[in-house]
Amino acid sequence: MKRFFAGLDAYSDRMGVEIARAVDWSRHASFTDLGGARGNLAAVLVKEHPHLTAGVFDLERTRPLFTEHTTRLGLDGRVAFTGGDFFTDDIPKADVIVLGHILHGFDTDRRRELLNRVFAAVNPGGRVLVYDRMIDDERRDPERLLSSLHMRLVSQDGSEYRVGDLRTWLAGAGFADSTAQPLLGTHTLVTAVR
Repeated sequence: MKRFFAGLDAYSDRMGVEIARAVDWSRHASFTDLGGARGNLAAVLVKEHPHLTAGVFDLERTRPLFTEHTTRLGLDGRVAFTGGDFFTDDIPKADVIVLGHILHGFDTDRRRELLNRVFAAVNPGGRVLVYDRMIDDERRDPERLLSSLHMRLVSQDGSEYRVGDLRTWLAGAGFADSTAQPLLGTHTLVTAVR
């Protein structure tokens, strides 16, 4: 697990810097990284924006790795961990909820269900941030389509999804004013307001 998370950390370092710059964090006081593993993305964001109160929501078995990692980064007590399951436990309330590489692991019904739960957890006036290797609406980008095929092979129900589909699911959950922008040349960040 540590080796796997180390690979995720190398990636989330770059993604965290991009997200730190792409979003106006001055409007928000708190965020939760849903499925945030050992807290690396959250660590990058709080280093870039020290005013933020940060949290990670992931399976309880991840807690020891989270504690070890955030302590090593000098952020012990700066990023909170909540253990639980996306679909059965309450998602911690925050101004912003981040879902990175989460929705592609589920089928459409579960994606909608999770976004409804996220809507309930985002404070009024807050946002949801979703990043993934989303498929362009015209389905012209072969790398994104190949990524979707890969998800189909390694996940029972997962696949990438189109930006337009995500915007529809977000609106169905109650979010408004969704926008999409590229990240790192390989991903798309979609944000929406509660």
